[in-house]
Amino acid sequence: MAAFFRFTPNIIEHFSSCIRHISEYLLNLFWQKRGSAMNMKRSRISRLALTFASIAAGLASRMTADMLPDIVNAYLGDALWALMIFFGAGFLFKNAKTVSVALIALVFCFLIECSQLYHAPWIDDIRAAPLGGLILGYGFLWSDLLAYVLGVSAGAAGEMLFRKRKRQL
Repeated sequence: MAAFFRFTPNIIEHFSSCIRHISEYLLNLFWQKRGSAMNMKRSRISRLALTFASIAAGLASRMTADMLPDIVNAYLGDALWALMIFFGAGFLFKNAKTVSVALIALVFCFLIECSQLYHAPWIDDIRAAPLGGLILGYGFLWSDLLAYVLGVSAGAAGEMLFRKRKRQL
């Protein structure tokens, strides 16, 4: 028993050091340091405008579905939904790196898609409402995951190109 207490301070010191290193890594991963070349503060107003623009584009794609080719019609709405989530994540995490915002948006999209495997009466009642169906979806499709990757990737690529162009000016 005495041997356990003799090593406890070293274990606690080692554990606290590990926690400190992990937290520093996560902070560096998700939030940029000030003065960094990759630092880009997102304007919340522009992110909100882009979010509403992607909502409008998504609704328009559903209303003009008969005019679009089948391959575009199948994936465009889901890709625009993922793009909207990317812009919303950028709104919430305005100081986060683009890659971090993309990962947050992609995980959120994947979780919503996986939630469509769950069918309890209460959540199916929410999905039966038009807004609930647009937000939560109706049924799980593997192809939707690809559409989410494309939508989030388009948003991240656009943001990186905008940042690069802004630095050149």
